[in-house]
Amino acid sequence: MTCATDPVVAKAKLRSRIRAAEDAYDRLILGTAPRVIVDGPGGERVEFQAANAQRLENHIATLKAEMTQLEGGAYVHPKATRPMSFLY
Repeated sequence: MTCATDPVVAKAKLRSRIRAAEDAYDRLILGTAPRVIVDGPGGERVEFQAANAQRLENHIATLKAEMTQLEGGAYVHPKATRPMSFLY
């Protein structure tokens, strides 16, 4: 078995991605994620695109569904598990 198809390695990588996405979500919700960074006396400026909390939630749900599938469960698309909501 190669590393690319090793389920243990795949699960570890997926857990890492889930953890990173949840950390990003926490930083976004708590307002601690920087949007603009100015570095040093030269004033090098780096801007990051603003994140969207709903997209992050969907990404986390998709990653968790993939993990469930890797662990032998049935894959259920995250949108199918959400309650119906109405837009006014």
